[in-house]
Amino acid sequence: MILDLGCGYDKSRYEKGALTVDIDARAEPDVVHDLDKYPYPFEDGSIDKIMISHCLEHLEDPVRFLEESYRLLKFGGILVIRVPHFSSATSFNSLVHKHSFGVTTFLSQYSDHYMFVQKSVKLNYCAYRTTWKRKLLNVLPSFLANLNPRYCERLWCYWVGGFSEIEYVLMKV
Repeated sequence: MILDLGCGYDKSRYEKGALTVDIDARAEPDVVHDLDKYPYPFEDGSIDKIMISHCLEHLEDPVRFLEESYRLLKFGGILVIRVPHFSSATSFNSLVHKHSFGVTTFLSQYSDHYMFVQKSVKLNYCAYRTTWKRKLLNVLPSFLANLNPRYCERLWCYWVGGFSEIEYVLMKV
């Protein structure tokens, strides 16, 4: 089973067959649930993949979210997280964003303790919900940034401007 947490109104981004979860019933999710309320209404080890896109930065406790994701995922299960990069204007200019995220956010302190392995991290210059022109503009800067995301984050992102989004893929081991 696949969970799309904080699914919102954009149905085009849903993965086919995913069970959608959101706090807002008007978004017509499969399950209405506040992601800051634990435990989530699913069985231990019953989920193959969890996706959370532009929602984790709004939650009170990302570490508690990781613990809950660990509980829900099967061994080898995948957690895909998309959030604004800390250099993004939407990250530090928003009153509703409680946390910021960078390339090393889910390394060591979280992954070792909660037994997640970071499979990949990807910077996106333009967010995924954009026009075709912005998607085209996204290709070259994102490609170059992802050759070495840590270097890009330390130096290059300040020269070319902030990155809209960062995507992590974690695996439960």
